[in-house]
Amino acid sequence: EIQKIGYRFPSQRSSCYVSDMIMRQYSRRKSETKDKGREFDYSTITPVNLFVLMEKSPSDFRSSKAYIHRRKTSYDSGIRLPETANITYITLDSFKETVENISSDLEAWLTFLIRDDMESVIRLVDTYPEFGEIYSEIAEFRRDPKELIGMFSEALYIMDKNTERHMIRDLQEEVDQERQRADEEKQRADSAEKRADNAEAVVARYIAQFGELKD
Repeated sequence: EIQKIGYRFPSQRSSCYVSDMIMRQYSRRKSETKDKGREFDYSTITPVNLFVLMEKSPSDFRSSKAYIHRRKTSYDSGIRLPETANITYITLDSFKETVENISSDLEAWLTFLIRDDMESVIRLVDTYPEFGEIYSEIAEFRRDPKELIGMFSEALYIMDKNTERHMIRDLQEEVDQERQRADEEKQRADSAEKRADNAEAVVARYIAQFGELKD
């Protein structure tokens, strides 16, 4: 999945994605074995790999300078079991900040995803000529877009919409909290000013009644 702006709650969201894909595979494998008159065997379940590329990563990833984040599962006993769900996050903004010179196929692909200025394109195609054909296909697609491809279930689509609404609600709550803090600061300032005015009034009355204050 490619995200223009990284969604909030990346771990929970990705877990739902891979769970959905695993359950699809489970249903398909179970149906296939039933059609063939055999008992279902969990050994037929193969690992699911989810790659999430984010052009602008959320705050969860900003504490690390790495641009590839692979989820690893371990057990406190030290045993090793095959992992069914593999999740990898690739933060393209971190890559853009840390990598300047291309030194691997992976870096070439990531450069292809984030660079669109002519100088970078020419440099990439000079080093990796195979990208020239891809750029030509992209140019053709822009001139004549014919179809859009969707691959996830309606349930996940609804979850994404719910996530967007949740993000908007969170942002509104942050704005409201900032406004409340500003109001509280103003109230404290007004209260302090009022106390100062009261103190000045008391001093003025004292002077009027008893004369100048003595040390």
